[in-house]
Amino acid sequence: LLDAVEAHSPAPYRTRNVAMLQVAFHCGFRVTEVVNLDLDQVDFENRVLLRVRTKGDKQRPVEFNDVVAEALEFYLQDSKRVRPADGEAALFVSNRGRRLSVRTIQKAVRGYAKRAGISRDVTPHLLRHSVATALSREGVGIAVIQQALGHEDVRTTQRYISVGASELREASDKVGNAYRRRQRARNKRKGGTKDRAAV
Repeated sequence: LLDAVEAHSPAPYRTRNVAMLQVAFHCGFRVTEVVNLDLDQVDFENRVLLRVRTKGDKQRPVEFNDVVAEALEFYLQDSKRVRPADGEAALFVSNRGRRLSVRTIQKAVRGYAKRAGISRDVTPHLLRHSVATALSREGVGIAVIQQALGHEDVRTTQRYISVGASELREASDKVGNAYRRRQRARNKRKGGTKDRAAV
């Protein structure tokens, strides 16, 4: 998807579109959270987006990584990008210098997904699901993922995470291997006696 955005975005909007996609994915944002970001919310020194407006009209700080920082820096330094109109505070603006709409971002993501040859329907919300799964695969705990996505209920977070058959097999193997290690340790303590005790 990112390759398609870089290859097919019109030159003035390339760095904007890349930055927008990186923010949406790496921060796990809802599309409305991306749209509502203002320039003065970006704190590069502390790698945090300040006062992010979330569901239920709440606000929270959201940390961002070096990938997002680099994309935002390229976007903000790009002399070709469209400048905000007078009085416009938005981080991501249209060709008229006004805040982008939710509809515009949704349409752009779908369009670039098709150009990338992705057969399924790709939406900004799918990116939010994808980062939840990516964090889980990196071993991040469910409580941390819940906080990263701004969910009030952990059950919502659980629905976001996709688990494949290979991951279930790996999890099962990990439990089996851990049991074998404990069994070998018990046998060693008992001088090699086979231990058939319950788990």
